[in-house]
Formats: sequence, C-alpha cells, structure tokens
Amino acid sequence: MDTRQLQYFISVADCLNFTKAAQEFFISQTAISQQIKALEDSINVKLFIRTNRSVKLTPAGHVFYKDAKLIISKTNEALKNVQLVTQGYKGFLNIGIIPGHEHAYLPKLLRNFHRDYPLINLSIKEDNIENLNKQLEAGLLDVAFNLDFELGKYENLKWEPITKQPFYAILYKNHPLANRSKLTRISLKDENFIFLKRNEAPYGFDRMISNFINCGFSPKIIHQTDSINTIYLMIKSEMGITIFPKYIDDKENNDLVFVELEGDNEYVESVLTWNSTNINPVLSLFLDYV
Repeated sequence: MDTRQLQYFISVADCLNFTKAAQEFFISQTAISQQIKALEDSINVKLFIRTNRSVKLTPAGHVFYKDAKLIISKTNEALKNVQLVTQGYKGFLNIGIIPGHEHAYLPKLLRNFHRDYPLINLSIKEDNIENLNKQLEAGLLDVAFNLDFELGKYENLKWEPITKQPFYAILYKNHPLANRSKLTRISLKDENFIFLKRNEAPYGFDRMISNFINCGFSPKIIHQTDSINTIYLMIKSEMGITIFPKYIDDKENNDLVFVELEGDNEYVESVLTWNSTNINPVLSLFLDYV
C-alpha cells in the first residue's frame, strides 16, 4: 500500500465511478482498477462492491475512506512542513543576547521577524559576552547579539557589525554633574563607580580601567555585579555612577542621566555573531533579514 493507491481509492470513493477517477489522474480505467485491486489484496479487505451498473463502498470501505483521507492529509502536511523547514520558514532559532540589548533595537527587530515568519520559534537566552561566544562555538546557540570582544580567538565564529556605541557617564538625576552636556573622565576622578564584574567581560573591563589610568587616575570601584540592571538600580539609589554604552534610552529611565564623554574615543561595537558551521536553515534566513 502506498499513498498513490490511497489517492486512487479516495477518488473512486468520491466519484463512485472508475472511469471518472481514472480521468482525474490521466490514466486508464484498467490501470486504476488494477491499483484498487492491489490495494484490496495488500490489506486483505474488499473496499468496493462492483456491478455492471454501479460502484458502492463496502462497510469496511466506508471506514477505510475516512482514515485514508486523514493519512493523505497528514502526509501532505508533513511534506509541506519539511519543505518549510528546509527553506528556513519553519523551525527553531536559539538567540543569545548580552544584558542591555533587550532594551535597545532588539524588541522591534524580533517583533518584525516574528510577524513575518510566525512558524519560526524564537528562544532567547541572556548571558555574558564570553559565555555566548562559547555556546555559539559549541552549537548551543544559533546566533548572538554581542560585543566585538576577542572574537578572533574563536575558530568558527563569524560576525557582522550592527551599531557602534560610545561610552556615556551614567548618573542619577540629582547628581551635581547631571546637568552637564558633556563630561571628561578626569572630572569623574572623585566619583564612586559601580561596574560589571571582570569575569563578565575581562577584555572590556581591562580596556576600560586602562583608559582611566591613561587619564591619570584609577576609578574608585565600590561595587561589582553581574547584572547591568543591578548597576542601574544602585545608580538610581544614588550609591554611585558608571560608564557604559547607552544601550537603554534615557526616555525609558527617567531616574538616569546619560552624559556624553568629551574627548573620549572609546567605542564598543555591537555585532551579530554566528557559527560558520551551523547548518540550521533558519539561521541563513535570519541573517539575511537582519
């Protein structure tokens, strides 16, 4: 028994006429009769009562008709699904992000992608820079929105730049310097700083401290955390300040003030990163979309 025989059977059952069913498939009446006979022999059940004047379904034929239509429907659905998956229009995409990106350009981007490709299931995981890169390398993530720190040490990772972010002094709104349009690093030498822990981004942390030292002082770090949201909470509580790229728009954070650093040429580049050996067809679709 194969799906072709089932389709012949359904057509004959619908028409109750072998000639009309044969015409539907552009084959001879003899050919379709032989296929129906072969189907009956394979399941050892008589499906039609044939006379010179009429064709009728047997009781078993009526039952088999319902199941045959379901089988054909499911088969067609399976074929459609596998074609969608192969083309990347259906499937799964595991996305990694670093803290802060969830408030930047990602909500709009992912909302539009989900609207255009509703059959693709998006899974989002937040982690630090190095862990995201390791998971990409291991095939645990398909793509990551990350920073361009030390990507060259990963053999299979590729990346494309998305945005270039300057560093800002992030202050609480009642801070004495909050009304300034620009600040220099040296103007912050007496401030209490709250930073991400070094293990969250060793390269970025060391580069930032080096830039302070090049300005003639070491920052007074009163607290380190693994959460950017904790940093923002502590700044809002007037416990200190930080220097960080402006991922989160100040319109969404009325208790925070973002002040540009004058004469500061330090930037971080947001990148879209993926593993070049990843064969997930959804990944190619997503990369083109972004």
